[in-house]
Amino acid sequence: MAEPTKHYDDDLLIADLAEGQLNYGQIGQRHGLSASQVGRIARGEVRPELHARILEAAAGVREQSRRLGATLSRAAWARLGRLISAPDVPEEVQRKAAVDILKMAQDDAAAAADGRAKAGADLTGLSDQTKRRVLAELGGPET
Repeated sequence: MAEPTKHYDDDLLIADLAEGQLNYGQIGQRHGLSASQVGRIARGEVRPELHARILEAAAGVREQSRRLGATLSRAAWARLGRLISAPDVPEEVQRKAAVDILKMAQDDAAAAADGRAKAGADLTGLSDQTKRRVLAELGGPET
């Protein structure tokens, strides 16, 4: 008995599954498959030779997203730092920028503690006085 012919591109199917932007139904419509067929392929129940490639591609997408997030985070840090230090910026805006910087730093510390990727921010330019002032306003611990 002849093997049924597939009418989709494995590489495109793997890319769609790895990116995670579409649900199984949408991916199925794109590739001429049913949602249940796409789910079975994604889980490795059918076409098991694709499963490792799907997992590898998904890991690559996650790593690429992490790098993009780190790059965007550095830009956000730079912008917030300029807001804090600019003499013509209203004090309330400076305070909110400082609060955001401290929140981002706490998120980075939590990420490092549980093994997640850090955002790559550098807090060396933030003065201890600014940290203390913001923590005092937030009712945080004294440093």
